[in-house]
Amino acid sequence: MEAAEPKAGGFVLRVHHVGVVVADIEEAVAAYCGAFGFRREGGVVHDPVQQVRIQFLLDASGRGRLELLEPVGETSPVAAALQEGGGVHHICYETGDLEEAIEGFRRRGAVLITRPVAAPAIGSANVAFLYDRVQGVFELVASPARVTPREAEV
Repeated sequence: MEAAEPKAGGFVLRVHHVGVVVADIEEAVAAYCGAFGFRREGGVVHDPVQQVRIQFLLDASGRGRLELLEPVGETSPVAAALQEGGGVHHICYETGDLEEAIEGFRRRGAVLITRPVAAPAIGSANVAFLYDRVQGVFELVASPARVTPREAEV
């Protein structure tokens, strides 16, 4: 995927994944792999901070990535999205300078939802969630953002 540079500011973004809220990771894996040709990337990771179980999937080209998010408990940040039917929740963009990207989006009116925190499903790279009127909820992840290769309880 090619990087896209915002018109204002010097930071470059690359789509890392699309986050999808699901009720059951294993059912969703079977559906996406069977119907759309995705394959697992890494193992299921439990993220106690975000209160979710996570499984990444890659498309047949190896360039398109989904992040399946299964809430763990009613207080999970994505539990409300699941109650509303689940589905696409956010787009995650990878950036070489997370703090600069956050500040650039804040200057454009985005609201910081969560400060940078280590994401165990992405090799403990720092991530932050923001919201703006056009994009809705979106995630930024610091480069390098590599998917955790095995099952991990963190």
